[in-house]
Amino acid sequence: PATDGRGAPPPAVFVADAADLAAYTGRYASDEAEVEVVVALEGGQLVLKRRPDTVLRMRATARDVFAVPSLGTVTFHRRDGAISNLGVRLDRVWDLRFSRLP
Repeated sequence: PATDGRGAPPPAVFVADAADLAAYTGRYASDEAEVEVVVALEGGQLVLKRRPDTVLRMRATARDVFAVPSLGTVTFHRRDGAISNLGVRLDRVWDLRFSRLP
């Protein structure tokens, strides 16, 4: 079996199924950045939409963690098992939080 060079097998790659992806969808807002984003399913893939017409594809890298080109890393955070907010990390932005809206 393949290893990571230190004798341990490499970590399993996270593959999100339809139920996983649906759990992330919704509207999220940041008071700090004064912006709202929408996470939606399009063609079986998650996208992040930002006004006026930006649509960014999201690629799962781990459970609750997504690489988003030109935005950075998006991490969904859970409270009592449900998605409660998301954080964005890019360059000097360490964890800009967006609360999930009802």
